Order: sequence, then structure tokens, then C-alpha cells
Amino acid sequence: MKWWCVLLVACGATPAPRTTVEVPEDPVAAALTRAGLQPTEVAGHGFLATEERMRTRVALPAGCVAFVTKTSAPLRDLDAALYAPDGTLLAEDVEPDPHPTLRRCGEAQEAYLVLAAYDGAGRFEYAMWTGAESSMDAVAEAVGSAPPMRVDAPRRFLEGEEALRRRGFSTLQDERSIRVVGEVRFPVARARGRCVAVIAAANRGGVTLRLESEGSAIEEATGSTTAVQQCGGDSPATAILRADEETTARVRVLSGESENIGGEQALWLGEETPRIAAPSDHGRAVRDAGEINARAGAMVNFPAEGCGRFQAWVVEGHAELELRSSRRSRGNIAEAESCEAVQLVTDAPARIRWRWLAPLVDGPS
Repeated sequence: MKWWCVLLVACGATPAPRTTVEVPEDPVAAALTRAGLQPTEVAGHGFLATEERMRTRVALPAGCVAFVTKTSAPLRDLDAALYAPDGTLLAEDVEPDPHPTLRRCGEAQEAYLVLAAYDGAGRFEYAMWTGAESSMDAVAEAVGSAPPMRVDAPRRFLEGEEALRRRGFSTLQDERSIRVVGEVRFPVARARGRCVAVIAAANRGGVTLRLESEGSAIEEATGSTTAVQQCGGDSPATAILRADEETTARVRVLSGESENIGGEQALWLGEETPRIAAPSDHGRAVRDAGEINARAGAMVNFPAEGCGRFQAWVVEGHAELELRSSRRSRGNIAEAESCEAVQLVTDAPARIRWRWLAPLVDGPS
């Protein structure tokens, strides 16, 4: 609580010397200011008896807002809720503590703030702060805990985002719209001991979302809404968006402490894999070679032009290769001896290199 000092001046010909009392800095307000949040004129204070409620109308600006509340010691448990005029619950904090906080992102609208004394009685203060979505997590850090942030439709574009937030993820980079023509890249910050998730949704068609670090693939997924995630590592990462036709993708990046995420039982774990090297040429001369971008399920024919060893391997993407002529498949590398054309099929989109090697003897070995 903020306390103001009153300076008393004694009556008489000679005023008493003034004494200045330092008002200690509010640590919560200082932490929010450092995080980039700004206080607004929406603030108030009062007194509540046990089970008493206070309701006040507030104007919510567009963007993200946070309500921070403090109480005197006898008011041991204060609950807070934010409602739209039609009764829709916009945000709520009913945790058993004296410092409820509300965080909400959405369009500008009128709303009602409701405070209820659940246990005890005493004074309270509340204030509304504004800031970027990525700064909202400073509220939880400043007061010790906070319920998940509410993001109003249509900004919430992926159901999995709410699940990620429940598991301990929070906003690392604010939502952005990216025009995807061919391929678009953007950096993703990583830190040791933390997990990062990138989620994307296309307004038309689908996109392929890929996460890589120092040229090594971490995870890739394709769909109209898709996500990739990785835990651990502190080297810079790059997110890559690809689309067969021009589209606009809404992208959000989240991050969380790995020890709070819950591990493999709580979510999928992306693991860095080394860049795929070409298979051995077995000392043979290369007779023919090339590179293709293969679609999932599409069969590609490679004429033999005599006997030799055919090799194909994935250089970008996560795909299982199968040589239909020989029925031999070996993950992201496939090879076989053949005197006839081979047909290659992948189970996912991928960039593939291939080559025919000259035979060691006349005919399959």
C-alpha cells in the first residue's frame, strides 16, 4: 500500500524545522515499469468487509492490459474478475491470495471490474497497466503468480496455444502477420534451460513451418495451423515459413522454463538432429546426379540407363524414403543396386538429392 506522509508545522513565530520522510519505492510498480508497462488513469481504492463486493465500470483500451491489486494484511484473500457488459467473463483470478491480477488482450471495449473479499476484511488498491503482449508476463513475476492471460477471439488462432500456456509457456514475441511468398525466415531466441514454441496459422491454404539451428533441423510441421517446439540449447534458431501459394500467416512465439513444462509426458519435444550427410559412394564414379523437391506421396521415376547403384537422401525436411522397385527403405536415406528404373516415394514434403553410381561389375552386385 502507498502511504503518504503529512508534514505538521507548529504554530508560532518560528516554524518548526521540516522533516522529510522517504516513501519507499513500490517494488511491483518498479518491476512493471522496467518491463515496459505503463500505468493508466484507471485506478481506485476502498474497503471491503468479508464477503463484500465492489463493482466498477472501466474502459479497456485495445491491446493488452493488466489489473494489479494489493490489500492490507487483514484482507487475506481477495478475488478479482473482469466482465463484458453482456456478462462474458474476460479474465478471472480466484486464487487464495491477497494480490489478484488480471491480464487480457483484445479490442477496446467497456467492461466491469469486480473485486470480492473472500477471506478477511481490509483496504484494497487496484490499478490498470498497459503494455505489449510480451511484457504481460512481468506481472506474474512481479506479484509472484498470475492466472493465464486471456486473449480474445479472433486473436486466439490456435487451440494448442492455450494448452501450451497451461503447461508453462508464455509470450516471447508478440503475434505478427507475415506475408509468405515462397520462403520467409525470422530469428527465434533460445536460452539454455528453456523451451521455445513457434505456432503459425495461414489465412489461405497451408504452410510448412520449420525450426532449425546452425543448419541442423529441429522440427518441421505442415498444415493450415501448425506448431514446432524445442527444449534446450542456447544457440540462435531460425524459423522458416514456406507456402506453395502466396498467403498470410499469423505467427506467435512462446517460451517457458523447461523444468516447469512437464517433460515428454506433457508435450512433444523437438530434438536437434545433425545435418544429413550424403551416403558413401563406395569408391564408385558418379554417373548421374540431381536434386528434386518431392511432394508427399508422389512417385518419382529415375531411369536406370544400365546397371548401377541408386542413392537418394533427404537434405531438407523430415521424410521416409521408399524405393518401390526394390522395397528397400532406410529412413531419410535410401539406396539399392538395380539394372532397371527405380521409383522413389516420400511420406512428407522434402528436398532430396539423388545419384546413380557406376557398377563395380557388369550387373547388380
